[in-house]
Amino acid sequence: MQRWDQLPAKKTLLLLWALVGLVVVALYAPFGLYYLNDDFIHIPLSEQAVFGQRHSIRVMNDFSLYLDSLLYGKNAVGYHFTNLLLHLANTVLLFFTSKKILGLMKLPNSSLVAHATCFFFILYPFHSESVFWLIGRTGALSTLWMQLALLAQMRRSFWWQMLGCLLYLAGLFTYESVLVYSVLLGAIWLYRKQQKANDASHWLQQMLMAAAATIAYILIRVVMLGGVTDHYESGSLLTGQLSTLFSNYAALLLRLFVPPFVSNTWLLITAVIILLPILILVVYHRKQWAGNLWKFFLLKLVLLASLLPYISLGIDTHGVESERYLYLPSLLLALLAAQVLRWCNMQQRWLLSGIYAVFAFAFLLQSSLSFRRASAVAETVVATTNTFVQPQHRFIYYFNMPGEHKGVVLLRTGLPEAVAWLVPAAAGKTVYSIAPDMKPFLQIPKLEKTTLVSKAQFVQLLQVPDSVQLKQSLLIAYQNGRLLVAQ
Repeated sequence: MQRWDQLPAKKTLLLLWALVGLVVVALYAPFGLYYLNDDFIHIPLSEQAVFGQRHSIRVMNDFSLYLDSLLYGKNAVGYHFTNLLLHLANTVLLFFTSKKILGLMKLPNSSLVAHATCFFFILYPFHSESVFWLIGRTGALSTLWMQLALLAQMRRSFWWQMLGCLLYLAGLFTYESVLVYSVLLGAIWLYRKQQKANDASHWLQQMLMAAAATIAYILIRVVMLGGVTDHYESGSLLTGQLSTLFSNYAALLLRLFVPPFVSNTWLLITAVIILLPILILVVYHRKQWAGNLWKFFLLKLVLLASLLPYISLGIDTHGVESERYLYLPSLLLALLAAQVLRWCNMQQRWLLSGIYAVFAFAFLLQSSLSFRRASAVAETVVATTNTFVQPQHRFIYYFNMPGEHKGVVLLRTGLPEAVAWLVPAAAGKTVYSIAPDMKPFLQIPKLEKTTLVSKAQFVQLLQVPDSVQLKQSLLIAYQNGRLLVAQ
């Protein structure tokens, strides 16, 4: 059997990365993407330099959106370009962080295993919300800070260690997902201590520094928010709903491996189809991993712990909403997947990598098309409003606006804020969104040109309540895949 560190050759490796890079950039390309849902709420606030919005202290994320507003104005493509850059930067950093972790745990062939880790991560299809949805970048940006913190704290210099601590704090003030960082440092310390390595005390010190930073962060949350968490973030925890917490955690764990489905039955069947071969592969290669049992146990422990910050919220099993929760866990999953691949012979590696690439491409393409379709509808609604609003209109009424498209949040919230932000002619007018369509998996056909109807036709078609002040109103409805407008 040829050794893992001998193949593929450098030219083959470069060619593979060029191909993967082209595919990823094509699927995540910012062109054709727009603002969606809460983007219309948070980005205008960030544009006004409001940091710490809506009972949160994710100031670093707000600041990143503020910087984007200086660079791109109201051009959504620019914001999406930043999201893509963050994802690519995380992939590059992952090569160095995974190589360092593998080296610390004395796992062989760390360089090419790190390449495999990056391959699994960049193509991973179930964290796409962090790239496609602008305010969903919290997952990607916080992970970037955490990786930089780890690289800094691996150095022995006091100032590098302090920098690492500050970078970790930056991650906490971006998104709470990086709370697992202390667990990761603790896992490294436990392994180095078990090996009686001379740097075990260094990792203990780093873990304690991270724990101190976490306590400081929690105290700041208490002062600024009036508590460690609010009801939205931890309703199930505060009420002690153990069954809900357990089902939420199970859903998070399953969604690490499987796509969303309309039916939970199909979700479970697919999970078995995907996980059973992995289990067989692990059992078949038990001799290879048996000698590294302690190392793999620690890595799995960190992966399982990375899901805990979200157990009160859970994740959507029917759509892509909340997939940002999987961004950081998917990094750890990619590291473990690369280890499984290392046990296989060369033919098995190529076969498994090929199957994964096809699987990932299919679901990434599906997410890309869904987000672009939702973006087209949101952009058309804003453009139509901008075209037809007139000075005589005191009110703008929206009827039956789509709340989501195939699990992608669309106009569930944020429509009045979108009008105030992106339609200058609507300044001072009152905006209402009537009876939004909240049905999951709303199928949006190809959006045809806007249809103009009389207000009498509009009332007849949609059974608009008599209370609507028709003479002073612009009426816009979404029906059968097109916008109806009555002036």
